Amino acid sequence: VAKKIDAVIDAEFSITPDGQYIVDDSQAFPMLRGFPAFPAKKLLPGDNWQAYGTRVVEPKRDGVYTRVKFYCDYTYKGMSKLNGAPCDIIQAQYAMRYKRGQDVYGDPNLSNISGKHVVTIYYDAERMRPLFSRDMMDETYTFADGTTETYKGFILTFYDMITTLPRTEIVKKMEKEIEKEKIKKAWVSVKLLP
Repeated sequence: VAKKIDAVIDAEFSITPDGQYIVDDSQAFPMLRGFPAFPAKKLLPGDNWQAYGTRVVEPKRDGVYTRVKFYCDYTYKGMSKLNGAPCDIIQAQYAMRYKRGQDVYGDPNLSNISGKHVVTIYYDAERMRPLFSRDMMDETYTFADGTTETYKGFILTFYDMITTLPRTEIVKKMEKEIEKEKIKKAWVSVKLLP
C-alpha cells in the first residue's frame, strides 16, 4: 500500500570519488555512509571488491540513532539502462552485526543487531552519481529488556535530488565578495583619515 512521505530532511555532505562520505557525525542523515564505494580502477563485468560503510539506524523511531559499521562485498554486473539512461549495475551485499556499546553515542537500550542487505545499485558513471538503488533487507534488533523487532522488506532510494557542488561558480562568487570587502575596507580607511 502506498503511503505518504513522512518527512523531507535536508542533509549536507560531501562524497569523495571513491565513495567515502564526509559528514558531521552528529547528523543522522544520510543514513548510509561510505556506500556505495568504488575501487580506483576500470571495472569489467564480474569484478569484485570490498569496502567498509556505515548504516545509521533508528529502530524505535524515537530520535535515538546508532551507527553500525559494516563490510560490504560488491560485484560489477555490467551496463544496462534505467528509464532510458545508460547506467552501470552493481550488486552489493553486507551483513548487519552490532553489539551494545560499539557506538558510544548509540542507543544504550540496543543489545544487538543481526541481518543482511542485498542491494542493486544503478549508477550513472558519466555524472558520477547513483540514480537508484533497491535494497532487499532483513534485520532483527534485540533490546536490553529482551524484546526483539524484525524489519523485512525493501528500501527504494531515488537520487534525483543529488546535485554536485558548482565549485567554479562558488570560487568566482567568493572572489567577487572578497574583492568587494577589500574595496569597502579601503574606502572606510580613507574616509577615517583627517
